[in-house]
Amino acid sequence: MTRGLPQSVAGRMDGRELIKRCIRAGTNLIGEPGNALFRRDLIKRVGPYDASHPYLVDLDYWFRILLHGDAHYLSTQTSSFRISPGSWSVAIGVKQYQDFKGFTDKFHTDTRFKISRTDRLIGLARARLNTVARVFVYRYLFSGK
Repeated sequence: MTRGLPQSVAGRMDGRELIKRCIRAGTNLIGEPGNALFRRDLIKRVGPYDASHPYLVDLDYWFRILLHGDAHYLSTQTSSFRISPGSWSVAIGVKQYQDFKGFTDKFHTDTRFKISRTDRLIGLARARLNTVARVFVYRYLFSGK
């Protein structure tokens, strides 16, 4: 299913609630947009990916899409990915907090997203913890032991 969402999630989920959950989690709970179906006219309205916050390029795209409606989840896993020492996720993992801070600043100031100051503060605290945890996990996984 999706990271950070209950396995029982299937069906429609309110787009703005999903945005709030991601902000408060300090990370992308949804997954990669490449594993989703969107109408062509929606993609034209949303525009291209914005890589100004590289670690959150996927979440940025999701947020802009979710302004136009809700998410719909299947009850089955449709993809997965793996991490290796040379993967992009590992290389930029230590920057995750800084990217998340810039990302939340961008969306917090846009009133369409309705991200409160409290949502932002909780998300920033969790993003800091996520970054530290990610560094330790990557070091453990790739330590060769």
